[in-house]
Formats: sequence, structure tokens, C-alpha cells
Amino acid sequence: MASATPGSWYSREVVAEHLNLYREIHADPFVAANIWHVHGPDRDMVVDTGLGVSSLRREIPALFQRDPVAYVSHWHLDHSGGAHEFNDVRVFETGVPQLLTPPAASLRRHGLQKDLGVPQDGEDGLLLSQLPAPAYNPDEYRVVPVPDIKGMPDSGVLDLGGKTQFRVVHLPGHTHDSSALFNEKTGELYSGDVIYDDEGDGLLDTTSDSSVAHYVESFQKLKQMDVRTTYPGHGRILDRQTLRSMIDQYLQKHT
Repeated sequence: MASATPGSWYSREVVAEHLNLYREIHADPFVAANIWHVHGPDRDMVVDTGLGVSSLRREIPALFQRDPVAYVSHWHLDHSGGAHEFNDVRVFETGVPQLLTPPAASLRRHGLQKDLGVPQDGEDGLLLSQLPAPAYNPDEYRVVPVPDIKGMPDSGVLDLGGKTQFRVVHLPGHTHDSSALFNEKTGELYSGDVIYDDEGDGLLDTTSDSSVAHYVESFQKLKQMDVRTTYPGHGRILDRQTLRSMIDQYLQKHT
């Protein structure tokens, strides 16, 4: 398999003056999570950290210029894999054990399906189209532990200065520790995998750590929030109408 040229593992999209989006362009869509870089008045914030197969600090040094807080929306490998590179890492409090001692994680489709506790379907294969380096061995992949991590409570606040604050909202269902960050002033929601639209098979709610009942409760809670724009863990940005439509469809199916 070919290896990516140095500096080409991540794509960058300027979403707004205060917001950049990075993606791992050589990762399968199933594990190619959105990495959001929020520029705050006093400090920056990075929401989710990718797989960690290619160093964020080496490939995207701009992420680290203002010693950002890195918030991990949940423990899955495509969101927590690069967290160990940051000095200040936060996660919802029930996700701390998984980041301290990460569960098994595979970069092969059937291996990952087994790790997640879902049926092994589709053709097995590597979830990378290229390797990050010629000598890289994907079968030795492990999520690196984050030894110094802070668990955040529901309604905990991340303050980026200048009245730019994000409230932690615990929204379990996809995983037990799934959470989002909400700016009540602007209506911005960084949702992780609580809700997303990547033109795939819909929301993943069938893993060994998922709960449809919790998902329903979380969506009922989310429906009451004044969310204007959702920046999800995968796929495209969602406007208010799209978010509400997706919530309603899920609730109609499961209630």
C-alpha cells in the first residue's frame, strides 16, 4: 500500500473566521471524524482528535499555537486517538476510564466491528486508503492512553474568554459517555456522534455501549435546546431545520 506524502494526511476547510475543520482524507468514512478547531478570544479549543495514526502536532502545528483545550466527545478511536498530544484534555466524566485505559481498537473493518460489538458485515479490509508512513504497521495500532485528563460534569463550562463559553451537555445513546458542547449565546452545537449525517447507514446505536432508550431521552433533551447550527462528528454541518427533522425521524421510529 502507498504511503501519504508528509503533510498531506489532513485536509483543512475554513468554515468561518473563528472555525476550521480538519479531516483525515486517507481514512475510511466510517472512521474519518471531523476535527473542529475553534479560535477563542483568549484560547483555542479542539473538538475531537481523529485516529492518531499521523501526528496532529507534526502535521497541523497551528492547532497547538495557543495551547488549546482538547475536548473528546466520546471514547471511540476516531475521536480520541490523537488526544494524547494535547496538554489539556477534557471528556465527559464517565469517559475518563476509557481514555486512561483505552479499549481494543482495530483499523480493519471486521476487527473494529468486533471491538464495537456489532455484526461483522461487508468486505473485510484496512480502513485506510494509504499509510501515514512507509514503515507504518496498521496491525500494531493502539489508542494511546491520556494520563492527565479532566472529566467534565453535565453543564460544566469551557471558557475560551471574551464571554465565549461552551456548556457540556451529556447526551448518551451512541455511547454511555457521549456529550456535546453548546454555546447558548450563538446557538452553536458541537455534537460529536450524538447526531450526524454522513450519507451512510444512519446513526450508530447498536454497539455494545449503545442504548436506544438513552438516545431517545437525549434527543428529547436536545429538541428543547435552541440550537441554530450543529457541527457534528462526521459529515456535513446541520442547520436548525435539518437537526430537528433528524431528531423527529428518530423519535418517531423509536417511540
